[in-house]
Amino acid sequence: MDDNRFLLPHVKAQKIADTTGDQRSRARLYGDYVDIVGESPFPPDKLEAWLKRCRPPLRVEEITIQAERRTPDGDVIVPVRCKVEIFGDYNEEETYLGILDPATFLKLDSLTGLVATDWTREGSSSRGVPDPCGLHLYARRKPMLVARFIGYTGAHGLGSLGAVLARRYGNALLDTDLSGGHGDATVRSLTAAGYYRLNNWDPSAVHLGQGDQTLGFKMNAGNRAEMIAAIQQALLDDSLICHSEGAVRSLMEVTYVMTPGGKERPEASYGAKDEDMICMGRFLHLHATTAVPKRRHITPQERLSRLTGGRRLLGIGQKPQRPHILWQPRR
Repeated sequence: MDDNRFLLPHVKAQKIADTTGDQRSRARLYGDYVDIVGESPFPPDKLEAWLKRCRPPLRVEEITIQAERRTPDGDVIVPVRCKVEIFGDYNEEETYLGILDPATFLKLDSLTGLVATDWTREGSSSRGVPDPCGLHLYARRKPMLVARFIGYTGAHGLGSLGAVLARRYGNALLDTDLSGGHGDATVRSLTAAGYYRLNNWDPSAVHLGQGDQTLGFKMNAGNRAEMIAAIQQALLDDSLICHSEGAVRSLMEVTYVMTPGGKERPEASYGAKDEDMICMGRFLHLHATTAVPKRRHITPQERLSRLTGGRRLLGIGQKPQRPHILWQPRR
C-alpha cells in the first residue's frame, strides 16, 4: 500500500485508517489470504451495542396451539402450550411481516416425557441437540422485533402459532422456510387454520422459464449470503430495534465454519442454533427489497366508532333513529 504509485496520499491514508483494528486488515489492503474459520461475520462492537439496549419483553404469553405429535400409533394432533415473547403490541398504523423457520417432526420420549426430534443431520451443529422451531414477527414502518418464539412445536404447530399471531397483528404477511420439507407441513397448517396471507416466491425471477410460484423460500448459499449481508447492514446502520437478548446472543454465536467442500460458511457454532439469524436475516432482506404497503388512512369517525364499540354518539337534542325495515314477516 505504501509503494502504490496510483493512489493519492490522502486516499491511501484513508484506506489504512479504515482498516485499523480489523483482523482482516492485510486481506483488505494487500489481498492476502486470511483464515476466517471461527470468526463472527458480524461486527462485535455493534452486537455489544445492541445487547446493551436489550430489555425484558413486555410480557411472555402462553398460547395454546394445535401441534402434531408422533406416537407409536401414528401422528396425532394435540393441544400444546407455547411461550411467546411480546416486545410490542399491535399498532393499527403499522404493517407487519413474520418469518417462520420450522424444524423436524417431534415425538414424546416415553421415558422422560420430554420432546425430542426423530433425527438430526449428522455433522451439523444440531447433532445431539434437538432442533427448535423459530418465529419472528416484525413491524415494518419502524422496523422492530415485536414477537419472538423459539421452541419445540413441530412444523404443524408452528403454522398454528403463526396463524394466531398474524391475525393478532393485522393479518401480517408470513414467509416460511421450506428447506428439508418441514415447511410444507407448516404451510398446510396455516391454510387449514384459514390463513392464506402467505409470501410467494417466484422462481422465474432467478430461473427463466419457471413461472410457477411457491409459498415461502428455501435456504441455499445465495440467500444465506443475502441474510448475512442484511444483518451486517442493519448493524452498521443501526436500522432495527431488537430488544430481545436471546436473539442478539444467538447472533453472537454465529461463526464461519468449514464446509466439506472446503468453503467457509456462516452458521451457528456447535451446539448453538441459528433460527434467530435465519428469521432476522430473511426479514431484513425482504424489508430492503420489497415496498412497504401504503398506510391506510383512518378517519376520526372510525376512531370514535372503535372507542364507543361501534355505537354512534348523538348530538345535543338529537333523537335516535329507528332502523329502516324493508320487510318483516306478519305476526
